[in-house]
Amino acid sequence: MEKRQFETPKIQEPNITSLVPPADFISNQNAVLGCVISGFAPDNIQVSWKKGQADQSGVLLSSQRRDDTTFETISYLTVSMVNWKEGDEYTCEVLHPPSNFKKLINMKYQQGKWICVGERYPELI
Repeated sequence: MEKRQFETPKIQEPNITSLVPPADFISNQNAVLGCVISGFAPDNIQVSWKKGQADQSGVLLSSQRRDDTTFETISYLTVSMVNWKEGDEYTCEVLHPPSNFKKLINMKYQQGKWICVGERYPELI
């Protein structure tokens, strides 16, 4: 009888890229903020959004498998143009439990442009 060996999936931390549209792509009513999450394995990702300390309802798209067997997805949050232009700070928090990865990306609009206020790696999960 032949023995089959199965490879244990490799655990990989995600890469995070923030997405904020340029000012000329923002409608009069809404702006869409996003986090592109790529290169993670296995497919087990959690994303939450905050405005200041208040939880927000963002959208997390289904993960797609890439050619290198890792995964990628996008999470986005639609925000009021008024709040965005007033300089409210929004945070995309990404958790990948298999790799104990946690990262916060803070974004805000300031003086006619958006800025990434900071990226933090809080205590591991």
